[in-house]
Parts: sequence; C-alpha cells; structure tokens
Amino acid sequence: MVTVANFGDSAANGTYTLEATFNGYPFYRKNAYYYMAYHEQYGPYSFTPSYYIFKSTQLEGSIRINRPEYKVEGTDATASGWINMMAQSSGETDVGTVS
Repeated sequence: MVTVANFGDSAANGTYTLEATFNGYPFYRKNAYYYMAYHEQYGPYSFTPSYYIFKSTQLEGSIRINRPEYKVEGTDATASGWINMMAQSSGETDVGTVS
C-alpha cells in the first residue's frame, strides 16, 4: 500500500493498494480511475524507466483511455521527485509525495 498526498489533481490523492505485479514491479490501484504502474518507457510521454500515476477514462462500451498524469524516474514508487506530466495544461507547479 502507498499513499499519494498533496498532488494537484485531488482525485489522484489517497491510498493505492498493491494489486499485482506488472513489468516485474508492484502495481497499485486506487479505484477504477487511478492506478500506479512501472514502465521501462511510455512513449511519447517518456523514454526513461519510471513509475506513473495514470488516470483511466471510460469512453463508449469497453473503450478506455489511460493517460499518465504524474511520473517519477526509477523503480521506486515512493522516491521523491514526482513531476506532473501535464503541467503545461493544468497550471500545477507543485507535486506532493508518495509514501
């Protein structure tokens, strides 16, 4: 379990529960809309091994869009240095912590 706090998207804040492993690393889920996963790269957003917090949006039927909102480089989800992937559009300049 990890806790996300003080991120600009308040819906992303909260407790994420370990659900499985993905790409060999822990995969955490908050609810049907927010989850945290590790990727070696996630182009075109980043080509650096990182953990991401994704927002999943349901479209028609079973179609979902999973968009990375935040990332921290490396394999430790609780590391400092999380950045907002969409800062240019959200106006967010400060990112909280994952512990």
